[in-house]
Parts: sequence; C-alpha cells; structure tokens
Amino acid sequence: MMAATAKDVAGTSSEKPTCSLPYGAPPNIHDASGCTTRVKEPKPVDRIAHAEARTLSFLAENLLPISLAPLLVNYAKEMAKDVKALDGVSLERTSATYKLKEGLGTLSHKRLVNDMQTHPFSINTDECVNTSNDKVYSILVSYFSEDIGETVVKHYRSVTLTRVTAKILHDCVINALKEDEIPWKLLSPVCLTLPTI
Repeated sequence: MMAATAKDVAGTSSEKPTCSLPYGAPPNIHDASGCTTRVKEPKPVDRIAHAEARTLSFLAENLLPISLAPLLVNYAKEMAKDVKALDGVSLERTSATYKLKEGLGTLSHKRLVNDMQTHPFSINTDECVNTSNDKVYSILVSYFSEDIGETVVKHYRSVTLTRVTAKILHDCVINALKEDEIPWKLLSPVCLTLPTI
C-alpha cells in the first residue's frame, strides 16, 4: 500500500467540516476543532418575513379574517414575554371548554355584575333559535365603563325556553336582576325586540 503523499495530507488537513448543530444552539456546546464552519444566522429581515408568513398561513388555514392579523401579532408578542409559562400551556378541546365556561366565563360574569351594581345601565334583549332548535332568550347590557372610558355592550345572560310569552320573558329579566342583587334604580330604558320564537 502506498504511503500518503504530502499533497494528500495537506488536502485532508485543509478540509473544514460543517457544523451539524442547528441554528440557535448555544456557543458553549460547539467544538472549535469539529465545528469550524457554523450554520449562519438568518438575517433579521428574513426572520421577520418568516414570522409574517407563518402568521398569514395560520389565518388562511383556519379561515380566519385577515383583520385579525394585527391582533394576533400583538397577542403573540405579549405571550412571548413569559416563555417558560408559554411552554407549559396546553389547551385540548375538553379542557379549553371547561376553563372557558367555568373559569373565564364565571370571572367575567362576576365583574359584569359588579359593574351593573354600581353603574347605570340599559338592557337590550333578543330571541333566537340555536342549532339544536332550542329557543334562547339573550339579555345584553350597555353601560359606560370608567376603565376604558367609553360605552360598552356585554352579554349578561342567556336562558333556554320551551314556551314563550310576554310574562315569561319579563320574569326572566326580573329574576336575573334579583338573583344578582342589582338595584332597580340603576336600570335605564329597556330595548326589546318582538318575540320570534
């Protein structure tokens, strides 16, 4: 077997192995002798374009309106402030439904009732039939929010009915206000639609 020539040795020693570690790997785990050519970091403008493309793709794939784009970007920026907590977030369909109804929904209703107990408000009611063919009577309230400095309209309560009369609709509103101990003196004119259910 022939010995390697000086030229062969020189050619071998001049080869620069490319680092196999992915972009973003901490510098302290790179071997200076084995990672002489590291993966180049993408330019900031390319990373921004990539993030924008992923956001727009998410909207398109889920049939969401393009008007949500700025809201989605602001939401992502806010969530990214706490990466450790974000890594632990897991919302499957069942748990998401439960947490939305029993957690966030309950808290939002308590805050709304507190506002109705201390601020003048008006009521707007509507009736409809849902996808299960149930008759639903919804009560909305409108009042001036001191927190945001403008008038807001919020959902107060929905009731499923089997029979609809003027007295039943009247009692739904009266009983709801009594149950939440909301003073009648704060109630302004009421807007009602004609029953269609």
